[in-house]
Amino acid sequence: LKATCSGLLPDAELSVEVGRLRRASPVYSSKSKLLESLAKRQVALLVTSPGSGKSLETVSYLKDLGGRVLSIQPSDLAAEYCSRYAATIHGLGSAECWLLPSQQISLEGSVVFTTARCFLYEFLRCGTSLASFQCIVADELQEDTVYQNIMLAVLRKHFVSHAKLVLCTSALETCFPIRNFFCLGDHDVVACGLKFPVDVISMGSHKNLAAECVGIALEFSKQQELGGNILVFLPSFADAFLADAILEQRISDDTDGQVCREVLFSGTPFSLETPPVGTWKVVFAVHCPDVCVSMIKAQCVIDCGIVETIVSKSGVLIKQQCLISREEAERRRSMAGVSCRGTCYRLYNDSALASGPPRDAEDFRFLEDVVLRLQNRQMPISDCFLREPPKEVLKDVQITLERLGAVGPDCRITELGLKLCQTSLEPRLGALIIKASDEVSALDLILLALLTFEDLMLTHVPLDRNGSPRPPPAADKGCMFSRVIDLYKDWLDVPKKAKDSWCQMNGLNAAFFKNLHARVVRHQAEFETPGGKKQAEIEVEQIGHMLREAFPESVLSYMESGFKQQMLGSKLKVSPRSTFSTQGQIPSMVVCPMFSTPLGSKKPQLLNFAAISVEGDDYTPGMKSLSIS
Repeated sequence: LKATCSGLLPDAELSVEVGRLRRASPVYSSKSKLLESLAKRQVALLVTSPGSGKSLETVSYLKDLGGRVLSIQPSDLAAEYCSRYAATIHGLGSAECWLLPSQQISLEGSVVFTTARCFLYEFLRCGTSLASFQCIVADELQEDTVYQNIMLAVLRKHFVSHAKLVLCTSALETCFPIRNFFCLGDHDVVACGLKFPVDVISMGSHKNLAAECVGIALEFSKQQELGGNILVFLPSFADAFLADAILEQRISDDTDGQVCREVLFSGTPFSLETPPVGTWKVVFAVHCPDVCVSMIKAQCVIDCGIVETIVSKSGVLIKQQCLISREEAERRRSMAGVSCRGTCYRLYNDSALASGPPRDAEDFRFLEDVVLRLQNRQMPISDCFLREPPKEVLKDVQITLERLGAVGPDCRITELGLKLCQTSLEPRLGALIIKASDEVSALDLILLALLTFEDLMLTHVPLDRNGSPRPPPAADKGCMFSRVIDLYKDWLDVPKKAKDSWCQMNGLNAAFFKNLHARVVRHQAEFETPGGKKQAEIEVEQIGHMLREAFPESVLSYMESGFKQQMLGSKLKVSPRSTFSTQGQIPSMVVCPMFSTPLGSKKPQLLNFAAISVEGDDYTPGMKSLSIS
């Protein structure tokens, strides 16, 4: 074997290369070409198939060159799993996961995984941490998020001159704009991949997705005797945990133990161990990063065909379900081709596939965050985007930031805007905390901010011990959030070793609270109370007024025919996925930071909201709260 690692002993080099050969990653076939391309020019575009293992293998090859390596992932989930699995790659060793600019990372660590969002925050605050990396990998560019959009512009303008860049994608449609943007020729593009034939079985559309997916997974496991992994895609984590609960109920009477299950969620530890021969592991996922695809090597993929995105319409945030694009359907099919004998079940017909989710509308949600930070650094927007947003959208963003108090009428950053740029939350959520930080506990405010866009159905397990749907507890005085805040505090008081048992006893989702706790800990350092001043806990009546300050466009009044909002219209109903009970008296005025639109519906429904107390209102919930032991 040819030595490529000048800093290692020959025996160590040989051991590393043997490990790469044993992993048999498709990327290994293009290793020499990739390194040669980087030697001639600082930038290379790597195009691979899903499950190629590029997320870790590419970092391993760049580490051979010496120096530090930064891998930029599209999401927290992808960065967390990459750093977790890095230790399994011989010669790569442990890696750090960097999710917040305020987080201290070791200057001696050779490999760091971060997100496009964290990368942008660190760059705009003029931090020195980025200057120490000699190699940078921009991974999963097919996700095409607004933060990746700006990240590419920053890399081209500020990093090409002194760092080697590897741009990775698994979608051909993203190659052409990237090639043009970086002026790459054919010799700068490295393509590799391995696809086994996949049997595609279309099942038609289904209403009860979770139950149907579980039924298909069990039927497939009975037909195949060898065992392996089954990857199931569902629209939301609420659907994923519901399917997990249904499967647990279905196999509870099976003493053979031939089927096990997991949810690909950052609050749950995912097992790397291959199931024993004859055992099938069913993995429920909403998104599956490439590093997980390469580890799972699914023999069967069950695709529901629906994705859930959060879009922004003139400042109103709507969580909507839509059909996946043909490109995404093909990528999911390819995930069953990582290993031989692959099968892909589709719970939709090919003719029903959409041209794609409203990617621009989804990106507009984060424009408020991006524009504010760019204005703080006095950077022209036209120079910072791979694709500049429409002018009318930028105008709406400017109006929203002025209304929030982050910028003045002269487009200059205010004192509040400067404080918001020092945090890692979106402007609305950061303002929610900062404006009330003198009166209310920082912990309560951070929890409220993090729960604003959260799927609150995740707080409880969906089924009781008898397998019946568990009704969520009613909102406290018309507020979705106060009860979850109290539950988190109760969970926090439980000893660490007893938390899972406590959650099980009270019907709570342990994974949700672990994930929420990890996010709270990350942000607490950003909002520490000066001098240790002790503030009061948040009151239920305060929440609606606080949210109205951050989401003035989302105030609704109640009429006999339903809720009414200026832009969305009248006769708006409460979503069945909301934890609010309409059995009692309904508040006359609410603020709704998050709406939802089911698949096939055009009219939004109220999802996460809180009552705004009005003089004379006497709201009483119509459902008793769940008692917590």
